[in-house]
Amino acid sequence: MKIKQKRIFIIFLGALLLLLLIIQLSKSKEIIDQNQLLQFKIRKQQQQNHILKSEYLKSYKSNNSDKSVQAIKLKECTAEILLKAKKSNLKLIDFSSAQNELNLNITGDFHSILNFVQFLEGKMIGLQIEELKIKKNNNELFFFLKLKNELI
Repeated sequence: MKIKQKRIFIIFLGALLLLLLIIQLSKSKEIIDQNQLLQFKIRKQQQQNHILKSEYLKSYKSNNSDKSVQAIKLKECTAEILLKAKKSNLKLIDFSSAQNELNLNITGDFHSILNFVQFLEGKMIGLQIEELKIKKNNNELFFFLKLKNELI
């Protein structure tokens, strides 16, 4: 009798283990299927990102090539920037330029500096503001600006 009970118990445990194994395998299959679906979505999104990046680079290059045709020389560009700074009631403290870099140290009120930065962003073709620092100095602001471009 004890032998039959042990046998039934072992068979029951075996069936239970087999059932648990089947459940685990089905869950693993679901996880693998979800993983494959996510990998497919990731590849599809990466392809779409690559296409969008290519389109953006094409439009960016075409816009920049149009602007580079209208390129102004270093002296004219620098003169225009300094003239705008003077018209914006900004006081030039220090100025230096290199082959492709222009550094300005200026003081003035907040609105004058804001108008000057908006001018640089909107009017100056191909300029990029590399570094911008503003510090309060008594009632005025001290403004450091580094512009970079192959034109400057």
